[in-house]
Amino acid sequence: MTYLIEFFKVLCWVLCYNYSLYTSPLGDIARSYGLCYHFFADDTQLFLSFETSSAEDLSICKSTIEECIREIELWMLANKLKLNSNKTEILAFAPSYCPHPALNNLVIVSETVDCSTTAKNTGVIFNNSLSMLTHVTAVCKSPFFHL
Repeated sequence: MTYLIEFFKVLCWVLCYNYSLYTSPLGDIARSYGLCYHFFADDTQLFLSFETSSAEDLSICKSTIEECIREIELWMLANKLKLNSNKTEILAFAPSYCPHPALNNLVIVSETVDCSTTAKNTGVIFNNSLSMLTHVTAVCKSPFFHL
């Protein structure tokens, strides 16, 4: 029994490792645009920081992300994968004491995707000011539903 479990762990690691080798060019694309990234299973997250007070910085940031995603889409099409714009979320974080960036939307895969006020990441709900209020509210709502 233990042997089977260990084999399964190794098999999963090999499959995950092969997938990360297959998608490693995505990291190269993101880095070429100066973006930070995080891959988790079939989920890709791109990060870029900019000054919220500068309209020029915001414009450069927006065009950089759109160009990077356009290149990722081309890579995915060439490798028989699909970028699902329906599952794409955009969340611009800013501290509550700073003006929120005027980032309303991005053009992704020829579609306009509006910015969200919240996004779920590995089970945690983040909001655009990085407070845990939305997540705590959702977690507390669940037990009361079951009562």
